[in-house]
Amino acid sequence: EISLANPLNERVEFEIELVGAGLLGAETFTMEPMASDTYELLYSPLLPGTQTGSVSFTNDKLGEFWYELKLSAEPAPPTELPSMVAEVGRSVTQMVTLENPTGMAVQLTSNVDNRRNFSVSPGPLQLPPYGKAEAMVEYTPSALAQPQKGLLSYSHPKLGEWLYEVMGTGELPTTMDTVEVPVPINQTQSQSF
Repeated sequence: EISLANPLNERVEFEIELVGAGLLGAETFTMEPMASDTYELLYSPLLPGTQTGSVSFTNDKLGEFWYELKLSAEPAPPTELPSMVAEVGRSVTQMVTLENPTGMAVQLTSNVDNRRNFSVSPGPLQLPPYGKAEAMVEYTPSALAQPQKGLLSYSHPKLGEWLYEVMGTGELPTTMDTVEVPVPINQTQSQSF
């Protein structure tokens, strides 16, 4: 919030110029005669890091007011997904929705740090401009009653990373699905289960 004052006996309109990635605000700001008001400036960065920005208010009668901004964006913490439970020998899935905050179509790349227990599909994920897409996270347990964790990420060089913390627990198997092994007469066939 930036406080401004109009010392004139007439209504004034400021033209506003924003410099800096992630700065959002109105392009004009009108003030009543002899009044004070607050301009709201929003900082919504896509990538972590620090940068310098500025906001300037210009009016023919009052001149220009210029503010230098020191902008700092911290990496977002991972989103915790609901814990999954599956019988050893089976898998369970859940969906994750990703949103594109920009006006360009992007392709995100995926990574999972625990590939033994977790996988994600589709690998590269297409996001339409200002649109959404879903990814499927699959958990396959490799131990009983021990929480297994993983970190899933979707990333793009210009949009940063979407991080998800996933967790699953394996439980005792029950009756498994029937496995049929078809084979022609007088031939040998094998199948893993």
